[in-house]
Amino acid sequence: MTKKFITLILTIISVSLLSLSAFAQSDEYQGEPAIIVDLGEYGSTTLEKDVNGNYYGEISPKGLTSVSCTLSGGTGGIPNLYQIYINWKGTNRIINIKARKLTVSTTSALKDKEKYYDKPLHIDCESTTLGYKSIGTVMIPTSTKQVRIKTTGLQCYFNDADNWISTGNINGLVSVN
Repeated sequence: MTKKFITLILTIISVSLLSLSAFAQSDEYQGEPAIIVDLGEYGSTTLEKDVNGNYYGEISPKGLTSVSCTLSGGTGGIPNLYQIYINWKGTNRIINIKARKLTVSTTSALKDKEKYYDKPLHIDCESTTLGYKSIGTVMIPTSTKQVRIKTTGLQCYFNDADNWISTGNINGLVSVN
């Protein structure tokens, strides 16, 4: 009974935390963990930041951009070696994407997570509206069937905003092996 109660509480807390995002909505883009960024939420190119770090300015529709993370298995002919890609697609040109951390880990809520990949992320997107970049590889045991991909401190630098924008974080599950 106690384990079921703890599991229920952890599930409620997890769902609550996953749904919090101040600047972007969580989504899946072609089945992968993703965030959707709407620059209309940040104002126009005259966007300014106040002393508290809040953005303000003229609101104008700017379109949507999706930033996602995918794993591609069988790298180098090794079945459990995965290439990690960051993908972006939308109407806004992205110059750079960065995060304090991108983590690929086990999905257990009841025991310590095993981290297979846990590194900072910084990529040059070459001011494009569509693209992808490999950021590294990760070895995932064949006994693992699902991993969580999560970023911390994800930001994008858009041509249209000429500013680093905190976009929310990628946080989702991916089936492997």
